[in-house]
Amino acid sequence: MLALGVVLYLMARALPRVDDTETTSDKVPELHWFTPILEKIDERLKRFLERSFRRLKVVILKLDNFVSGKLNKFKKEEPREISLPVEEPKEAPLEETFPESKDIE
Repeated sequence: MLALGVVLYLMARALPRVDDTETTSDKVPELHWFTPILEKIDERLKRFLERSFRRLKVVILKLDNFVSGKLNKFKKEEPREISLPVEEPKEAPLEETFPESKDIE
């Protein structure tokens, strides 16, 4: 529904600019009865979008500062040494490692 409303708004906004007849007279074109309404809607929409984008910019900058602070904190921390028990690999008998070596003998 919202998409249909946006399409209708864009079409209605473009109506005053479309002129199928060529006029050579100096007459002032008539304003449609809904042109002032569309201009008000357009102006309010511009203000709303401007405010929204400014708020979005502030949120993005705050998020950027948060991420930068976390990255700097990780960089300044001393590396921790973690001692994990290392298991030595058990050696398998030669026959289990290379089963085809039995066939050669």
